[in-house]
Amino acid sequence: LEVEQEVRVEEFETAKLSRKEKRGLPRWKNTEDLDRIFLVEQLQRNENLQQIASLTPLVAWFKVFTDEMIDHITFQSNLYAHRECNSHQSINDKIQSNLYAHRQFLDTLTHNGSRYSVGLLWKPGAVQLPDKYALAERRLQSVERRLRKDPTKQREYSAVIEEYLRNGWAEEVTTQIGQPGKTWYLPHHAVYKMADGQTKCRVVFDGSAKCAGVSLNDYLETGPNLQADLVSILLRFRQHRIAVQADIEKMYLQVGLRAEDGDVCRFLWRDCRSDAPPRRYRLTRVCFGLACSPYLAIKVIKMHAELNPEESNETVKKALANMYVDDLVMSCDKEDEVRDLIHKVPMFLGKGGFHLKKWASNQKELLSILPREEVSINTQRELRETLGARSTMRQMLNLAAQVYDPLGYISPFIGQMKLLFQRLWTLGLGWDTLLPPDIEKQWRSWQEQLKTLSQIKINRAWIPYPVQQVRRVELHIFDDASQVAYAACAYIMVESINHHKLVSLVMAKSRVAPIKQVSLPRLELMAALLCAILKKYLERELTLSIQEITCWSDSRVALAWIKGAPARWKPFVANRVQEIQESVSPQCWRYCPTKENPADIPSRGCSLGTLINTALWWHGPPWLMQDRENWPTEPVARIEDDKHLTVEQKTVKVLASQIDGCGVEQVINPTRYSRYETLIRVTAYCLRFARNCQNPVSERINSVNLSVKKLSDAEALWLREVQVKEFGIKPDSANRVREFEPFLDQDGLLRVGGRLRRSTLPPESKHPIILPHNHPVTELLIKDHHVRQMHAGVNQTLVAIRTKFWIIRARNAVKKIIRSCPVCRRVDAQPYRLRMGELPADRVTETQPFIHTGVDFAGPLFIRPDVRGRDVRVNKAYVCIFTCMTTRAVHLELLREQTTDSFLQGLRRFISRRGRPRVIQSDNFRSFKLADTFIQCLFRDNGWKKLQRKINEERIRWKFITPRAPWCGVRGALLRYDELHTVLCEIEARINGRPLVFMGDDIDGEAALTPAHFLIGRELSRLLSVSTGVYWRDDTPSGVNHLIRRWRYQQRLTSQLWKRWKQEYITTLATRGRWRKTGQEPKVGDIVLVHEPSTAWIKWPIGRIIEIHPSEDGVIRSATVETRQGTVTRSARSLRLVEPSSDA
Repeated sequence: LEVEQEVRVEEFETAKLSRKEKRGLPRWKNTEDLDRIFLVEQLQRNENLQQIASLTPLVAWFKVFTDEMIDHITFQSNLYAHRECNSHQSINDKIQSNLYAHRQFLDTLTHNGSRYSVGLLWKPGAVQLPDKYALAERRLQSVERRLRKDPTKQREYSAVIEEYLRNGWAEEVTTQIGQPGKTWYLPHHAVYKMADGQTKCRVVFDGSAKCAGVSLNDYLETGPNLQADLVSILLRFRQHRIAVQADIEKMYLQVGLRAEDGDVCRFLWRDCRSDAPPRRYRLTRVCFGLACSPYLAIKVIKMHAELNPEESNETVKKALANMYVDDLVMSCDKEDEVRDLIHKVPMFLGKGGFHLKKWASNQKELLSILPREEVSINTQRELRETLGARSTMRQMLNLAAQVYDPLGYISPFIGQMKLLFQRLWTLGLGWDTLLPPDIEKQWRSWQEQLKTLSQIKINRAWIPYPVQQVRRVELHIFDDASQVAYAACAYIMVESINHHKLVSLVMAKSRVAPIKQVSLPRLELMAALLCAILKKYLERELTLSIQEITCWSDSRVALAWIKGAPARWKPFVANRVQEIQESVSPQCWRYCPTKENPADIPSRGCSLGTLINTALWWHGPPWLMQDRENWPTEPVARIEDDKHLTVEQKTVKVLASQIDGCGVEQVINPTRYSRYETLIRVTAYCLRFARNCQNPVSERINSVNLSVKKLSDAEALWLREVQVKEFGIKPDSANRVREFEPFLDQDGLLRVGGRLRRSTLPPESKHPIILPHNHPVTELLIKDHHVRQMHAGVNQTLVAIRTKFWIIRARNAVKKIIRSCPVCRRVDAQPYRLRMGELPADRVTETQPFIHTGVDFAGPLFIRPDVRGRDVRVNKAYVCIFTCMTTRAVHLELLREQTTDSFLQGLRRFISRRGRPRVIQSDNFRSFKLADTFIQCLFRDNGWKKLQRKINEERIRWKFITPRAPWCGVRGALLRYDELHTVLCEIEARINGRPLVFMGDDIDGEAALTPAHFLIGRELSRLLSVSTGVYWRDDTPSGVNHLIRRWRYQQRLTSQLWKRWKQEYITTLATRGRWRKTGQEPKVGDIVLVHEPSTAWIKWPIGRIIEIHPSEDGVIRSATVETRQGTVTRSARSLRLVEPSSDA
């Protein structure tokens, strides 16, 4: 009993099999006594009654196959290969690239000077291989048991392993335990093949053997299919008179395997000595049996050609294009080409580590330059087997699947087998069911005919002489169909310069008719489609210069369908006709009588003996070798009344009805246009098209440009349409226009009568066209005039319109259009109107002057130096403004330079004269962009660090307000520095002397409260009395008493001033003088214009609000806006609403 693979218990779910440790696939020749041999307790078949599962107390559940089931599995694989060989649609037209596998290949490819080495193509992800030593050891024991039964095979197997070790294809492993998760033992077995009368043994490693449910091939990428198209190679093999064939010796084993992947390719061997433990070996070359081996071997050869372009000449490229895996199969026209091939291709492949041998040719003398051991012993048999049509005697169904005919040369004979399979399929018979007597009789007859396959003789070359002697090459493809099958066959006609013609069968394809009944004309159309596909394929693959291609059919109905428009026919016919016409022009189709149509033979099928002696099949109809005048022509009789032709015609039903009052608006929708001029031009083009359809071709107008008259006619058409729709056909009955005394002009347009007939205005201004205000055409007209007037206002737009049109309720209509104009909305956008905010604590809290200070800058102001002269330059000066946040007093400092040091000097003078403030507040310096602004220079990196260090030493906190808060300055006259300083001090005095509250008319009332009261305790105007010696009462200096009295007086005066400040000034701030109510607040999603004070409004950026920032009183006073330049934060007053959000 030999365990070959694991069993999936899920296949026998109905039996509810119990899971145990040991499961396998036993192979036993007789299953009748299994229950007694293995003490079977239960026996269960699966649903298809083919596989048997048995439960035993010895080996648990195991699966049983019969020999017939094994043959069935072998047949299924052969049947798949048969379908691949007989269907051109299964051939890979394009190689699907696998980028991951290709990248691995390039990363691991190396060349040591004599051969290439590559790594295995691992699938993405971590690789963790299970331990498979036990399974490999069991498989080795199974191989040894089979080999002991045949000493000859044992010696051959041992010789192959010794050859592996001798040539360095494998090596013995010194360390028994490999890296965990990176070690795998490959089972191996022998494959025997008859070659040159001898049985050759090849050791194949089983990369698909599963252990713990996975195999090594499950972890490997197969890579893209790089194998060449076998049918294309065979077609080119028949093109020229000299055939050449060779084989790469042990192609896979010529490619090295990188050392990192050696441990996953370990295997066991002990030369069938059961008394010794198995020895461990690992492969050093790419082996048979791995999923990626074909790709690696073929890709190495292709990469060798890419890496050596100087040696990859035309001869080498042609050889590689005609190489199927390791077999070189090609034909040449000249003997020099063969000699060049024999000389250059082995040299080129030899530099990559590959050796060409087993050379064969139909001209043996060309191979005399090669060593005897490199020439095939049986050249003619090698060439015959290349073309196919070979068979072996096996069981019935397996035999049919092994018939190898890729070019379809015996398709009439193979077609009989296909029909038998179709009959078996329709009967619903199983694979192991005995055949009905009638089918078995037919099958036996078909099987006997296989013995005559060797009698078929085919000329290998289509052109038996040099190509220079070819005068003309034509390709003729025939198709035909019967009720059981349809087929297509291609023939090539070669004419020499001596006018000698030779016709040969190139390729044939046949299909069994569908089981569902299909009409014969439809089958003929399907045959024509197969003919078109075959033509397209041969045209692409053949390298000959073909002067003419003709397709032949004996179905006049199918030809009528093909030569007609696909839209005329029903879907089944229309779809196939369209596909045919895409591959073959209708002019290439000709009629052929049925008796002279070679495609009739495979469509009906015939015996092999009849096929061998049928010249029509092998060489086509005899008139192919004659002139075109002798070719058949289609009968003169008409077939328009053929029932099959009329049945497939598409019936078109037209419902004709008359629509009363159909206007231009039902054809052209004016709401789909955004410009009045576009609507008029489109209408003019449509009118011209309608007129051209009515006129002869010679009188049609095809000019791209439109004349003024055509545009005027189109405009008049729309204006009439609008008037008729709004005012009716009889305008006198419309009360809406009666006051205008309307009349119809020569164009049928309704115009204003009015009282301006005697004026000197233009006629169209005296009698404008009357239009309604709510029609889409009127709206387009207003938009057009509004844009032409450069987006002017209501009055100017209205004046421009009334020079030609009179729109009822025009002012409201114009206002509506202007309000919806996106350009005007951007220009007229207003800032958000917010309720006046709460005063900060700094403004309403009693503190000493300048404890809370605001700072701003003005300038530059220009001063002239003290020195006079022509070359003396005017200097700049800047004003630093300190404002008390509580008393509104100001302090002005004149700065000579725009530097941080200059500002710090002014700040020191301010602190020395006014005291140290607790908080200084300024504009946000990030919002200034002008190069000559003082604050931009002040808050540069170095300046800000120096300034921050100074204010930290003074224990002053610096605050910034919201970006883009407005500030302004005044430029003075051209003064000297001391004069400007004096002027600033006087300005400071006037500002500090302004009243804070309303001053009444009472002459006896108290003086108005000013900022100076908080600075010096009195009005600034009384300062002049100090210089004249005038003192107040108790001001006479009298020592200490005088100072104490002055200090107490100052305290009473300060207390009185703060009392008045609270009673008279603070109370005036309680009311909101303006912005009492909040209008529309900013919302997320609003489209706004961002006010830039230093930029023209037309360049203000537009953006979308992405975040809003409520203040302490809940009012949205700032927002973050996303513009094209980036994200900015601005106060709400700096934003102009353009388009509210959709949630508004």
